[in-house]
Amino acid sequence: MKILHIDSSVTGANSVTRPLTKDAVEALKAKNPGAEVVYRDLIGEPLSHYTAVLRLHGAEADTHTPAQKAELAMGEAILAEFLAADIYLLVAHM
Repeated sequence: MKILHIDSSVTGANSVTRPLTKDAVEALKAKNPGAEVVYRDLIGEPLSHYTAVLRLHGAEADTHTPAQKAELAMGEAILAEFLAADIYLLVAHM
């Protein structure tokens, strides 16, 4: 089992939701020994808006700049994480 855990609370150490979601992940792992957790913190490591992905879909790879290649690779990695997950824990600050 794979769990994709995404946090987006801007309050960092003062967050109420981060400890709650950490506990939720631990409960899921307790019920599913061997579960793999992929964690993303959208505040600590923000994602781009994938402008290069939209512009370059289907374009020849040798025309991509290094920044575009990096953006495309990140997009592919994030999509792979999403598609591989069995459980999604998406946390949005309210």
